[in-house]
Amino acid sequence: MINQPILTLYEKKEITEEQLAEVLGVIPNALLLYDEGSSMQASDIEQCLPHELPQALRPAVQQLYNLIVKICHQYDHPEGYEVLQDCLSLQMDLWSEGILKLREWVEWLDRLNQGNIHLPNYDFEQLLGLVPEGFMIQDFHDELLFALEQEERHSWAMRELQGLYAKLGVTSGA
Repeated sequence: MINQPILTLYEKKEITEEQLAEVLGVIPNALLLYDEGSSMQASDIEQCLPHELPQALRPAVQQLYNLIVKICHQYDHPEGYEVLQDCLSLQMDLWSEGILKLREWVEWLDRLNQGNIHLPNYDFEQLLGLVPEGFMIQDFHDELLFALEQEERHSWAMRELQGLYAKLGVTSGA
């Protein structure tokens, strides 16, 4: 069981959906301020918040941001940090679409911080053939969704999408 007060606030409905969306939404944006994660600080993320948080929420949000910072510090090289940025941004999208649950996301972050899991690693050229320079996980996600729009039962795309979601912490079935 992980100790993340943001989950308790959410489960007790002591943080609104709007507040939670703000708290989570600034994470991917704050990471864009750096080329690698070694000097990231929790205050860098907090400064991206559009509004000051109520005092009752601050300790939980601070603990979440501290977890993010610990993870960022593990990615002190641009390539890995870029993958981390991409994953967190896609996870934000998946959370806002209801695909990734908050508990799943926080558990994924905790497991990543502890070294129990690693960031997804793909050879996109092997999977898709020629891809544009800078092709990333979000692009792969978009390609999979496009393939499924074209052919709803596209077995390869369905399998890859489920695998990607699992690598990003989705356990509740998407």
